[in-house]
Amino acid sequence: MTVDEQTSKEHRKERIAYIFAYILLALFIPFVFVIAVIPMISSMQVAQLAKNPKNIRDNGCLLYANKTAKHGIPMFYLNQKGPYTLRQLAIKPDDLSRKMGKLIDDSGLSYHEFLHIHTKECIKVRYIHSKTLWISGDDIYDLQ
Repeated sequence: MTVDEQTSKEHRKERIAYIFAYILLALFIPFVFVIAVIPMISSMQVAQLAKNPKNIRDNGCLLYANKTAKHGIPMFYLNQKGPYTLRQLAIKPDDLSRKMGKLIDDSGLSYHEFLHIHTKECIKVRYIHSKTLWISGDDIYDLQ
């Protein structure tokens, strides 16, 4: 093998490595954008929308999904979309969890009976609808 052939093979390997790196970069940038940037922009937008009472809708329907996430956390459908955990749906998840616990206590039903009833019967919620780029979603503002 001559020096020119060896140099040619090395250049070809370098070009393949560069092409592979560009392909990975081209795939990584949209992935980061969809996974990190859009949810961050969406949460900031929802916080801004929540400041104006005109953006809060009163006709939300929260249903138990009959599914659980990791560690047995119940999942819900909000306006027929989901399933999501309350943490994923709520603007203020800790406040909503406390209010949901109070709602269950006030109903006089056991936790499992309450969830079973609300697989078909809506829990009325106030929510905010937002649209970021091509993704739209609803976030729970409060229970009614």
